[in-house]
Amino acid sequence: MAKRKKVKKKKKKAKQHVKKRVKKKKKTKRRAKKRKKKALKPRTFYTLNTGCEFYDELKTLLLKITPKEYEKFTQRVAALGGVRLAVAAGVFIDRLHSPADLLIVGKRVDHIKLSTLMRTLGIELGKEINYSVMTEEEFRYRRNMYDKFLRVLLESPHIKLVNKIGYLGRE
Repeated sequence: MAKRKKVKKKKKKAKQHVKKRVKKKKKTKRRAKKRKKKALKPRTFYTLNTGCEFYDELKTLLLKITPKEYEKFTQRVAALGGVRLAVAAGVFIDRLHSPADLLIVGKRVDHIKLSTLMRTLGIELGKEINYSVMTEEEFRYRRNMYDKFLRVLLESPHIKLVNKIGYLGRE
């Protein structure tokens, strides 16, 4: 009798295991269908004729940041935690020759949030964003040493998103 009970228990366990596997397969099939639906959405792309006489005006109109977007971007950068200075240049102001697109100075900057923010912004803008993060001590040292990276970044056109440091010249 004891052997029969053991055999029945083993059969029950085997059936339960098979049921679990079937449920997992159904879930993965559902996920695959959702992925296919997302991938099949039609997209519309527009191009701008570079030979057009209004090319520069249209480009600045399309790339101009509204005050609401500027404020939202500033809040997103400030939410990284411990940001004392944030300077936007390069892609954000339509300058191709900039050492970095974003400079962030702070002590406890959340690098995980920062990398996700840069990834999402890169997707939104359609370009890779080059950013640099440093502590306030490193920033002051490099500024006092008249570091070329900081000098070029701060002397070229830029936007100060967060400025809790104050004067950005040499001390």
